[in-house]
Amino acid sequence: MFPPVMGRSWTALMTSLRALAVDFKNPDLGALGVAAAAASFATWCFSIALGVYGFEAHGASGVGIVALVRFLPAAIVSPLVGLLIDRFPRRSVMLGSALASTVVLFGAAAAAALDAPTAVVFAFPSLFAIAISGYSPAHLALTPMLVETPQQLSASNVAHSLMENTGFLLAALAAGLLLGPTSPAFVIGVAAIAMALVCALVLRVRRDRRPEYDLAEEDVAGAFREVSRGARALLFHPALRLSSATLVLLFFFEGFADVMVVVVALELLHLHEGAVGFLNATWGIGALLGSVALAMLFDRGRLVVAIAGGSLVVGAATMLPGFVPEPPAAYVGWPRWRRKR
Repeated sequence: MFPPVMGRSWTALMTSLRALAVDFKNPDLGALGVAAAAASFATWCFSIALGVYGFEAHGASGVGIVALVRFLPAAIVSPLVGLLIDRFPRRSVMLGSALASTVVLFGAAAAAALDAPTAVVFAFPSLFAIAISGYSPAHLALTPMLVETPQQLSASNVAHSLMENTGFLLAALAAGLLLGPTSPAFVIGVAAIAMALVCALVLRVRRDRRPEYDLAEEDVAGAFREVSRGARALLFHPALRLSSATLVLLFFFEGFADVMVVVVALELLHLHEGAVGFLNATWGIGALLGSVALAMLFDRGRLVVAIAGGSLVVGAATMLPGFVPEPPAAYVGWPRWRRKR
């Protein structure tokens, strides 16, 4: 059994590397790929640093508040994101989103460094969530306009997903190395510089034209009509309800994990601030390993096995640091949290 697994893992790795090679032959796609890594790096540096800042300010409750103000605004504005993308060129939406996110990150770094009231600092995650919300959808909408062949589009999707995971892993490692000798404000400043790099990379991408749609499909009411149609579809289709409930639980768990990674490191295990970054880095390693395992299960058509087995592994890994409150247990458990998400 082991040799076939290694063979499939090697094949998956080679597929990812070939996708990167194909992607970077197109200068526009290459710039977007590096921008995806830099945006992921900035987002997760900000998230990790904010978690530590929230814990230092108000303990576990502060970490929970940070997580809430990060996720809630994005959920509220998401119905309007598609409308924004349909009204303006995708590159312009990406650039505007990246510029706004850069300003927010520099503001957050300054507020934290100048010892502003915690309520002021806690406002910046909400602003960042709103500013960045249009970037990824616009990226996905722009990519098909830049490719020349269907194979290039498939390679781009694989490559950009890999770059995002790489950005997350690098952000976790950087935060782990920097939080100890510096401060959350410094790490947020590093995130702001990375987001400024995203702006420069998006500027290198060729302009696209504004999409042409009927006026009836462009108004705000049309966007909310689409949301209501989707809600009705969920109401009357049991399979959609089940899959949506699964996604809701997964996102709930992601928010839970974002809080617990800080609490476990700083309160349960009494580690230094940099350990929060290193524990997050194990998530990144788990994501890379899990993507290979998931690809093999998908290749065999075992989707239910992937979901059910992954959920069991996640549950066991979540309990491990509680039963064995030692650093090795946390470092063993955390890759499994990330890997089966």
